[in-house]
Amino acid sequence: MSGTGQALTPTEAQVLLEPNSIPPQKALRTALMHLAGAGHLRLLDGPPRPWWWGGSRKRVRRAARNSPLPGHLSAVMAALFPPSKPDEPLSPEEMTTRLQAAFGYSYGQFLSGHVLPELVSRGLLEVEEYRLLRLFPQRRYRHTAQGEAARAWVQGALQPARHLPELLRRDPAGAAAASARLGGLVLIADELRPHLADLAAAARGNPTMPEMITMLDGVAEDERRIAWLDAVEILGEVDWGGVLEAVDGVGSAFDSADAGGSDGGGDGDGGGGE
Repeated sequence: MSGTGQALTPTEAQVLLEPNSIPPQKALRTALMHLAGAGHLRLLDGPPRPWWWGGSRKRVRRAARNSPLPGHLSAVMAALFPPSKPDEPLSPEEMTTRLQAAFGYSYGQFLSGHVLPELVSRGLLEVEEYRLLRLFPQRRYRHTAQGEAARAWVQGALQPARHLPELLRRDPAGAAAASARLGGLVLIADELRPHLADLAAAARGNPTMPEMITMLDGVAEDERRIAWLDAVEILGEVDWGGVLEAVDGVGSAFDSADAGGSDGGGDGDGGGGE
């Protein structure tokens, strides 16, 4: 599916869908959820706050996990936990400060310096340089033949996600099993984001899930390659309510970036550079 044969992460799959227009903060939010779901970030409860003090009490800490990460995820971990403070628990506000220091106020360098170049190096995107009004140098990204095939597969794989919220209401166990086939793509299905905690609870309460997960080993390689996170990691013992609270707590910066417009692409600098 890709030039290197490596699986796409959820963030890469999401950017591949709209490389010139995705808001950088949206891609970064997915990366944070991915790191939490894969066990690289550990969630902690912060100290009690007065009722009138808004914001999240959650804290995030580096987990003791040494498995290798793709470059863009390693960059997020390095931004959050520099060598001088590798084990410091972070509030959402502190996460915001460090992520903006690394990637710019609107997080554009997360795309332009990491995710997009990785997709180019893997042969899924190519860069087109041009001049706006014949004066201003600009950049946009085009899908290669391999990239177009991967994008089409992701779009098709996400189609069943539209029906999962209704299925979750009628048949939680069936919805959990169906979402397991999506693997890491559950993190980029907008319809599922509000239901991640309920899907995880349904998966934990479904005695057939271990058998279902084992059966996924027989799924076609092209399908497994996109879903980089397996069902155990996504629908396992993850406090998705707490994860979303922490990620959304970084939201003051995400939301202000949304209000100011995306620096992720369009016909300008498709890399979202700052």
